[in-house]
Amino acid sequence: MSRTQRCTVALAALSLGVVFVGSGIAEAGLGAGATPTFPAVVTVGATGVPAAIQVENDNTPPNTANTVCNFGDAFPCPVGDPGITLIPSCAQLGVFSACAPSGADPGVFQVSSTGVGEAGTACAGMTFAVSVIDQVFGQLRFTPQPPGAHVVLPNTDSRCQINFTFDVLKSPIFDQNPNLPGAQTVQVVDNTQHDGGQITASGRGTSSGTTVLRATPTIATTASASIPLGGQLFDTIVVSGLVNPQQGATVDLRLYGPNDATCSGTPVFTTAVPYPVGGGPVATSGFTPTVAGVYRWVATYNGDANNAPVSGACNDANESVTVTPAAPTIATNTSATVDLGGQLIDIAIVSGRVNPLAGATVTMRLYGPNDGICSGAPVFESVVPYPVSGGPVTSAPFTPTVGGVYRWIATYSGDANNASVSGVCNEANETVTVVPVPPPLPDNVSQVPIPPVAGPTPLLPATGSMSSTMLFLAFGLVLTGGLMVRSIRRS
Repeated sequence: MSRTQRCTVALAALSLGVVFVGSGIAEAGLGAGATPTFPAVVTVGATGVPAAIQVENDNTPPNTANTVCNFGDAFPCPVGDPGITLIPSCAQLGVFSACAPSGADPGVFQVSSTGVGEAGTACAGMTFAVSVIDQVFGQLRFTPQPPGAHVVLPNTDSRCQINFTFDVLKSPIFDQNPNLPGAQTVQVVDNTQHDGGQITASGRGTSSGTTVLRATPTIATTASASIPLGGQLFDTIVVSGLVNPQQGATVDLRLYGPNDATCSGTPVFTTAVPYPVGGGPVATSGFTPTVAGVYRWVATYNGDANNAPVSGACNDANESVTVTPAAPTIATNTSATVDLGGQLIDIAIVSGRVNPLAGATVTMRLYGPNDGICSGAPVFESVVPYPVSGGPVTSAPFTPTVGGVYRWIATYSGDANNASVSGVCNEANETVTVVPVPPPLPDNVSQVPIPPVAGPTPLLPATGSMSSTMLFLAFGLVLTGGLMVRSIRRS
């Protein structure tokens, strides 16, 4: 920075030159300079960043040595002179390059508590205590140590460089140069010098400006595990590396899919989650997909005054989740017993489907007779369209020709959103017995049994009576005749 930029001022007066002839000539070139040196670009969160203040003797011959005033020094230092001071952050300069009240922006930088004189300069090895003297502007004083010590600049162009460090706590509230990327701020340094006479010189300088970039955090996300259709998807987000985070930051979540491998389509779900100042994981609200497939989350932290936005990318690790088809169930029912010649049917109901699609079917296969493990070829198969609305469906009928035990197995074909499901052999309500019809009786045998005719028991005559004797003879003749008939029929 040139001497004119440092605003070097010589407060010599012509009248004093006349009264003090020797001093007037000698002190006419008394001058002082000051230059702050801060990095051109810093980032919020940076620590131990090096910086410096340079105090110069800008005398012109024949003037020589200058002594830098400390706070509280007596004449010729001005009453109340603050000493070597620095305003680390200022957005608006006023008269004589001072920081204007509208530019006050304290707290951007935290300067170290001490500074050290640069080797090879007039204050080499000297320690400077750094203290705050104005909270409104964040103005600091650099005081040589031990107390009472002074910076002496013995020759024209001699200088003292005070080295120190600072941490970047936040972005400036005011942007000193909005035309440049990032928030801009300047530094203002001031000191007063004298040569032991009655005249002092004030040196004040400003930097060309420091760009303060927001911290760049990182975002890590973890999607929920794969689920069957009908469950919920959610994402968990952690933002790390935040510096002095402010209230109001959010994380925006976008869910793409199904099967949008580049996340170029319209998200199927979006949500915004407040991100707490204290950090930590936050989770989205749940989303219930209606279509199976692969879904992909993309999360974006929107940033705040001190932290830049950061976003994940499509297909980031842990951000893809597979939604598998729903797993429905199938229930079936058939009659328990049917006579041979009757018809067999099966009835099926599929439950638990999610967003079913047209075109699904139920296939009903009948095994038997007496195929106890359903390992043979089905004796009958019926394919029935299964309606989107659900409900029971019935197979086509089958008329068996052989008696025995028959077994049904029903299979739902599934669709893009619902998995196939099948019953098993010997499932409850899926076994039916076909009862054979008894063979016909011979033609001379009545097929209709004649039940005995119930009636009063006849009264037999008393033993020894004429009636009893006649009855006995008649019975004997019946028997004898019968035998004779049979004997005759055999000859």
